[in-house]
Amino acid sequence: MIRTKVIQKGASPKQIIYNSVKMDLEFKARVDALGQRALNYMLETINENLVRPSPLGESNLLNNIKIEYFDNGWGIGNISDLKSKAPYFLALNYGSSAAVGKRVPPGHFSPGDPAPNKSEFRAGRFYPGQADGEGKTYSFIVEKPIQPIDYIEKTANWLDSEIDKLINTWSK
Repeated sequence: MIRTKVIQKGASPKQIIYNSVKMDLEFKARVDALGQRALNYMLETINENLVRPSPLGESNLLNNIKIEYFDNGWGIGNISDLKSKAPYFLALNYGSSAAVGKRVPPGHFSPGDPAPNKSEFRAGRFYPGQADGEGKTYSFIVEKPIQPIDYIEKTANWLDSEIDKLINTWSK
């Protein structure tokens, strides 16, 4: 909590209370705006660091990280929602070798050929099942671990510096 001492020469108690409430509302608005900027920063960090970008609008992770506002602040990323709608969210943040050596169920790469093509390296994503109109599927054994994006830590570090800026500009 940030406490402020309001001293106004010649102001009535009513005016002092009004100014204090106004300052609190202005500061809260700035904190709420910072929450939206933090969400945008996190989403950009994820999007810029994906190894296999999703076709526009198809990323469960990007589509399900949301901001929630509370009486005294906000939070980014509802853990229950992310566990059900983008269960790999922690693997992308921290990295994971859990799938290394395991066979992936049959599926196809899209866009591009159903089987991987070296000329289209990292151009498509792997989807389980058959491609539309084609009976071809492909399976493989995972050889490399998922490298960490660290989007949670990067956003937290960015947010620390932005909070310092907000407090420094507000306290002057």
